[in-house]
Amino acid sequence: QLRNVVHFFLEDWFLSAVLGIVTAALSISMDISIEYLQGYRVKLYEHAIRNYHYYTALISWTAYITILTGASALFCHFFAKQAVGSGIPELKVIMCGFKMKNYLSLQTMIGKIFGLTLALGSGLPVGKEGPFVHIGAIVASLLTRITSLCRYQAFFSSEGREMQMLSSGCAVGIACTFSAPAGAVLYGIESTSRFFAVRNYWRAFFATTCSALIFRFANAAIIPPEIAGTITAYYQTYFPSSVFVVEELPSIFGFAWCLIRIYS
Repeated sequence: QLRNVVHFFLEDWFLSAVLGIVTAALSISMDISIEYLQGYRVKLYEHAIRNYHYYTALISWTAYITILTGASALFCHFFAKQAVGSGIPELKVIMCGFKMKNYLSLQTMIGKIFGLTLALGSGLPVGKEGPFVHIGAIVASLLTRITSLCRYQAFFSSEGREMQMLSSGCAVGIACTFSAPAGAVLYGIESTSRFFAVRNYWRAFFATTCSALIFRFANAAIIPPEIAGTITAYYQTYFPSSVFVVEELPSIFGFAWCLIRIYS
């Protein structure tokens, strides 16, 4: 009985929390790196304007973008070709039951992170939500493999359970980008899965909530205010800046639990 309880907490709570926290930490690290790279571009341009000619500033601005973009493309091409693109179509293929080599490997995740950081740091108008869906799925897959190394039987030994973990990883990738746990779960249901087990709702919601909480408070606790451009809005509105209030979490969990008990 004790072993079943340990398995329950490890499988359903601990790994879901680790999935959300690790993916959010990767997102925060990328945001910091991207903001520093974009800040260096502006400083280089201002330095060229003050000390040299306007044409020199234009050349430095263009060269900075070209070098970082080229480095991003070359890194992905030679280090991890599977990291090219958003990765969402490939994830849909994998979750339909097909095996695709190295698309959920650590090497692909490293290539995706470095390539995306360099591309966004150069100033290209591309988003990180698509690639981060792939990154979240890779983190979920790596956690599954680490779990399988335990002395007991793998908690995710069944293919269906592994697909549920991948779906949670896709939802976490959206949650740590937009800080929207409920919307992220809906995205994981609608866009990446042919079917979605009702019992996996609260697992995915718990993982996305952990991810959104870490990402939500990163602005005040970790990221310096002068480079917090990717979390705070550039064009401020009169809407509340907080996506959710911490005091709402108990009621949200209670409501989700009631829905699960009703429809399960």
